[in-house]
Amino acid sequence: MPGKTRTTLTLDPDVVQALEQRRRKDKRPFRDIVNDALRAGLAAARATRPKGLGEGPPAVWAFTTFDFGEQLIGKGLQPSELLALIDEEEDRERIAKMMDPKKP
Repeated sequence: MPGKTRTTLTLDPDVVQALEQRRRKDKRPFRDIVNDALRAGLAAARATRPKGLGEGPPAVWAFTTFDFGEQLIGKGLQPSELLALIDEEEDRERIAKMMDPKKP
């Protein structure tokens, strides 16, 4: 690991206030408090980054699902037929909009 690097940062007043409060509470040097805060922030960013965009676990995705149950599929309607019916209804809505441009 390379030696320490001296740099100048311009910090927002609220950040300085939070760091100063932590410094007073912990009774540690300001630079140690800043380094700890930066390490924690960088670790959190890595941990929430989607897989393939760097280190960290994969992103969590949520999907809404619908249970058609007995109402449709249980009565002999196959999922592919249901999708075809949905497509037909969407087509009818598009045609109606094209025929009457005043409709939203």
